[in-house]
Amino acid sequence: MHLRRKMGKTMLNKVGLGAALLLGCTLATGCPPPVIAEIVDMDVEDPALDPKGLFETSVKPEIQASCSCHYTQQDTVNPFLTMGDEYNSITTYGSGKFISMVADQSQLLNKGAHQGPALTDAQHAKVLAWLEGEVLARGKSMGTPTTPTVAIRSGDFYVSLDSLVQDPLAKITFHLDTFGNRAYKVSNLQLTAGPTAGIHIKHPRFIIFSATGATPDPSDGLSTADVSTMNPSMSAVIGSGSLILSNLPATTARLALVFELIEKVNPNPNAMLACKNYGAFNPAVKNQLATCAAQCHSNSGTDSRSSQANGAFNMTAALGNVDADIQKLCVYALGRLNLTTLPQSMLIIQPQPAAMGGTANHPYKITNTDSFQAYQTAITTWGMGEK
Repeated sequence: MHLRRKMGKTMLNKVGLGAALLLGCTLATGCPPPVIAEIVDMDVEDPALDPKGLFETSVKPEIQASCSCHYTQQDTVNPFLTMGDEYNSITTYGSGKFISMVADQSQLLNKGAHQGPALTDAQHAKVLAWLEGEVLARGKSMGTPTTPTVAIRSGDFYVSLDSLVQDPLAKITFHLDTFGNRAYKVSNLQLTAGPTAGIHIKHPRFIIFSATGATPDPSDGLSTADVSTMNPSMSAVIGSGSLILSNLPATTARLALVFELIEKVNPNPNAMLACKNYGAFNPAVKNQLATCAAQCHSNSGTDSRSSQANGAFNMTAALGNVDADIQKLCVYALGRLNLTTLPQSMLIIQPQPAAMGGTANHPYKITNTDSFQAYQTAITTWGMGEK
């Protein structure tokens, strides 16, 4: 079988994911045998819109073309670009001096003509769009950093809160449905705490990321939401549990959340973050996830959207045999199980074709019936022992 991906009207054929994996690692370095499945996405555009992804696809080519002098020392100005590592070098230069609290006040935009030319209007727009996302994602202008982003598309969604509360089982879940022109209804909006502590959130707000910038949802429909009495491993409705997101960008966009406040409460010092049925996860499920890791969900993913996929769920450990890392991966995967109704687990319905009951908001699907059955069986066998 082969891996095929369709973006709009363009078809890209990639043959032999197994061969591609083995080029990067061998059994000697701990790479598991790859799981080969035919995976295709829907006929929709789904570009990288997270800050790093947008930088790599939109800003980096402009910087390479117009700012090449800044790869080397210029009089008393130290270089702030490193070939092949432009994103990290520019965002960390001078302790982040280019990422100002107000995006359009960044020195990158306001330097103007110097020994080199000023940015063109088109370049200015691209850099500004990236900086708006970067400022919000890093929490420089609206309380907390943002959560990982999700596609704006009908379906069920899982947003990990681990980066904000350091608990891999803490999450926000909701459902999206279209609601007229350029609008979606958010429903079943819930906060779930992990086992280490309860969570207090105040004034969550959706952030809309697009290729033209990142902006807070103007309706601010959750401005009075304050969930403060949660205990560990409990769930609570956020606000009324629903709201309308309107006037969304006409082009592809993604959603994230920020909070005026998010903090742990009612800590559980005896919490154990471990899988009960680890033997059924490794190697059976881990090897199934290796394909996902090689394509998108790892530090070495080959897809242009790897940074946003990896931000949502880092599966890098599936490409190795380090037991401690695989145990952590098991816990992160556990958060994506529906232990009451395993077939409805996010880990299953995201790669499941929509015609078979899967959610439409994930760009890759396992379309071969036997391959999907093997994938589902491995996960449900493991999940049965986690109940």
